Amino acid sequence: MTYRLKPEEVERAAELLREGKLVAFPTETVYGLGASIFNPEAIKEIFRVKGRPADNPLIAHVCNFSQIEQIAIELSPRFFRLAKQFFPGPLTLVVKKHARVTDIVSAGRDTIALRMPQNPIAMGLIAELGEPIVAPSANLSGKPSATHFEHVLEDFDGEIAAVIEGEQCALGIESTVLSLLRDPPVLLRPGAITKQMLEDVLDSPIQLADAHTPVAAPGMKYRHYSPNTPIELFYTSQALCLAAQRERRPMILSLQGEVAGCLGEHFVLSPRSLYALFRLADKENYSAILILYDELQAADPALQNRMILSINGAHRPFSKRVLLGKNCF
Repeated sequence: MTYRLKPEEVERAAELLREGKLVAFPTETVYGLGASIFNPEAIKEIFRVKGRPADNPLIAHVCNFSQIEQIAIELSPRFFRLAKQFFPGPLTLVVKKHARVTDIVSAGRDTIALRMPQNPIAMGLIAELGEPIVAPSANLSGKPSATHFEHVLEDFDGEIAAVIEGEQCALGIESTVLSLLRDPPVLLRPGAITKQMLEDVLDSPIQLADAHTPVAAPGMKYRHYSPNTPIELFYTSQALCLAAQRERRPMILSLQGEVAGCLGEHFVLSPRSLYALFRLADKENYSAILILYDELQAADPALQNRMILSINGAHRPFSKRVLLGKNCF
């Protein structure tokens, strides 16, 4: 049985983590599935219950700078500049790993991805445990991330020790990931903290990851964020409406919500709603998810990244893809 813990029960959640159990908890991005960073057997259990490939590294979550010193070395002035501006918050930085951290965390690499979450429940749990927590998103590998505790139970009820019942995650997509191992730094995964925001703080350019970038963080391999319901992207409402006519029960997503003239159930698309809508499509047996991919949506790299990965799989967040209706980017 999976315990449903209230936010004030972080002490009990920390006890379970000390016992080598897995606990899911909310962050401002998505729910995480946590284990103590210094418990290799518990970390192996994360990979087992998620069905996660062993070569997909995890993110370490900390609540203060002394915990960073326990798991990372050779921190650069760039690191402290970014941390001062964005910690706590939805930014993950990839740096050199301390030898005391098991290689399971980093898929055998000498690096570690770390962040300081903004969510008070997450911060309270890490502080109560007294050491960093490694936590990928709390969903079965490849499926849409969990942004509400009920999503966690859909995937793991009876498989993990507990889930802390928080509110719906404020941002709804995973953190921005920036590698500081190169000069210039490399943006491995877009998120709420944008490339421009990072460059403004560093006062220098950063690069975008490509197909040749080493996999140093989650979100760079395999198919991610994918519902069982088929997804199609459309550049024009006309093309979308034609496709909707062929579907038994389409879910129609757009930034505006209503797409004029289209038969189907319409929903407002946003980074915060994306995964919840993907899960709803599976749960309610929609025949297809039809997404209007207009200029505003194409201008959001984080949303673009999640949708392309949900369809394509491998790390091609900025690759050329011909969408129905028009060659869009």
